[in-house]
Amino acid sequence: MKRNPLLLLCVLVLAMPFPAWAGDVRVIKSFEYKGLDGPLRVQDGLVVLSQADSSGNTHNALLLDPANGDARRVVESVPGARFVAEDDRYVVYSFLDSAGNRLAVRGKGGKEPLSSLEFKRPVQWGHIDGDRLIVTLSVPPYTAETTAQVYSLPSLQLEKSVAIAGGSDTALWENKIVSVGLHLGIYSFDLDRIATVDMPLRDPGRQACNGGSLRITGDKAVVATDCGRLLVVDLPSARIERMIQAGTVLPSFDVSEGVIFAAVPDSAAREVRAIDLASGIELARLPIDTDFMAMRGNRMLGMKKPERFGDPARFTLYALDTATIKSETARLARLQEGCGAAQRALDRDGDLYAAIEACEESGIRGFIQSPQLAPEARKVIGVYAIWLARSLSRYDAGSALLERLISEQADDSYAAELANARRKATYLDPPDKQQNALPAAGAAPAAGAMKDPPGVMSVPVDFGGYSNPVAFEGDRIYIGRWLCNGQQRGYRGVVLDVFDRKSFQLARRVDIAACDFAYQDTIDSITAVPGYVVLGMNFRMSRQKRPDVVVLDDQSLAVKASDYITPGVAQLRRWHDTLLACGADFKRGRFDPETARIVDASPAETAACEKGGPELRSSIMANSALMPVVETAHFRAEYVQGGQEFSYRIASLKNAAKTVATLKPRPYTELSPVTGRDALVMSYEEGPYRRFMLYEMAARKESALFELKTAGRLVTSTVQDDFLFVALGRDLMVYDLARRMTVKYEKDFLKAPASGGRNGIVRFIFDEGRLIAPTLDGSGSRVIDLDAYLAELPGRDFFAP
Repeated sequence: MKRNPLLLLCVLVLAMPFPAWAGDVRVIKSFEYKGLDGPLRVQDGLVVLSQADSSGNTHNALLLDPANGDARRVVESVPGARFVAEDDRYVVYSFLDSAGNRLAVRGKGGKEPLSSLEFKRPVQWGHIDGDRLIVTLSVPPYTAETTAQVYSLPSLQLEKSVAIAGGSDTALWENKIVSVGLHLGIYSFDLDRIATVDMPLRDPGRQACNGGSLRITGDKAVVATDCGRLLVVDLPSARIERMIQAGTVLPSFDVSEGVIFAAVPDSAAREVRAIDLASGIELARLPIDTDFMAMRGNRMLGMKKPERFGDPARFTLYALDTATIKSETARLARLQEGCGAAQRALDRDGDLYAAIEACEESGIRGFIQSPQLAPEARKVIGVYAIWLARSLSRYDAGSALLERLISEQADDSYAAELANARRKATYLDPPDKQQNALPAAGAAPAAGAMKDPPGVMSVPVDFGGYSNPVAFEGDRIYIGRWLCNGQQRGYRGVVLDVFDRKSFQLARRVDIAACDFAYQDTIDSITAVPGYVVLGMNFRMSRQKRPDVVVLDDQSLAVKASDYITPGVAQLRRWHDTLLACGADFKRGRFDPETARIVDASPAETAACEKGGPELRSSIMANSALMPVVETAHFRAEYVQGGQEFSYRIASLKNAAKTVATLKPRPYTELSPVTGRDALVMSYEEGPYRRFMLYEMAARKESALFELKTAGRLVTSTVQDDFLFVALGRDLMVYDLARRMTVKYEKDFLKAPASGGRNGIVRFIFDEGRLIAPTLDGSGSRVIDLDAYLAELPGRDFFAP
């Protein structure tokens, strides 16, 4: 094979840190490719890829063998080259020219096409049958049919064109063609229809699932769908034999030696699931991080997509011991070892969700999927069922498993755990599910029957939705508003509302900016310093010198000054009663509220910037909507953007330029410092759940606290006095961080709106001993006196058996 100059770096032999039970996975080698262009696919057992050269204008079409990772270049230096088909005489490929998509046939070893023709749509798949070429054309998603055509070779004269079902992926089954899309179609080489199989309907909607990747093994077709299922289709009978939950939409997968191997690239645990083809039972979860895979015998070729555009893609060749993966003895040993280690870790760290996930990685789901629970696995399954029942998100799965254990064993030792899980559902299940549920013992009282808890009252203040900044200073509450939404008569503009802090009565409305629908100026931070109120402004389009800071006199509330500060008032640092420009983006100085400009700093102020530490704090009020920085006594967490997910950079306050750690990139929704501790509570979306994590900054350790079903409900949280307050729609949950338990759950803490409309708590705002819960509709915000409320909290787990 000619050496490929774009096959990067060397082949590496790796020793990956797999778990002790992962002896059934071994890395053989790893290599990288630059310039991959378009998705990879599998055709006739080989990986088909297109690679742009260093100019980016021409492409090489390559075939990779999953058995050894070797590459063969079949088309070289052709603009937009894509492999279509080959035999021992011809190579057929598509390419781009000024006319668009073209199809060409070249003799093996030849340099110039023997013939070519123009195509309106790209070719999706091809096969050479003697002196005929059969191709299918690609189609947009959710189109029920594609076009299949037959051409003579090498002239490319059209012999037949037929509309067939499928188009997403096509493969050979003996001397037949199988194509899948919204239907799976089976056709002869003459394009005569043999059978059609409808894709199943997605749940809860009524649209059909769309088939993606297709693999043929024996007389079975395995299809990945966009509704999170793998389908096993019996081709002779043209029927769906089995539907398997895939864990992700359109997973990458392949089938070998009677086992489906499916990658779950978008899950928190980077892994490959091994599923028995004949039964659909999960056999194991393998610690392989890959976005694409192809199999040949016991070899798996995996590809990891580059994190950044332009970086090379990494390929790794694995050897799998499929006999061990399928062995009942080995499966049981993995289960007992993995779940036993999970129990020990739970006893040590108290992370219930880590224990559940570790047990699942050990293959427990395969044992649960069996028609009868294996006697030697029942003890481990019982522990796992209790873990699920004690969680705040998967208690329903725990209930079902506990019911099964009681039924199969005629054993009521799990009855107490089952009763508690059912009671938990009356609190935590989404409202639409609760309406159909029977009242359980100890269930929450009906809405309207609850009395206000101690220290809680309603106030007639609209604190604004998700983005209105709020600040408290002296006897005042400041709320920034944008009154340009068409519902306010006269388009009042950008205003600052000033309320009495004790009575919550509106004292003054101050006009800040007129409605400008091109720039949409808004207030995004409010900071009070002696004599002044400093407003950080934001606007939709960048414009130099457009005011991004406005200063008010704190007595008259008249505008004193405004100016443009790069990179914005939110990046200033508060030092005692002054705001300092300390960041790398600033020229060192002090913010002068008289002029709204940065002026020279005093030697003491300059030294404070250089020293850093806890005295130098963020200028942004904790209740501001804009929180790019979160600080504790000794650390700061700074927002870091990165692709679809983002992260936080952790630094010491003494040396903010030095990164101590970086949080794992995730779709974070909220981040809150824990009072009196160098710790953060962070939450992010994990499938249908909102997961809450505790991150201890000094130890650089994170652990899961709990998950909650979101089900379309508003979910928001905050931390005060070592308690985590979580709002789920109108409900309020209080979680004790020190003791790792829920100490309070209040159904309908926020009363239902009289109109019957949707309402909920949109966020929490802290005000020196008071916690304010603003509402979605802006009426009846709830105010919690924390001393009175926390004093009444019980000392036991609210959901304990």
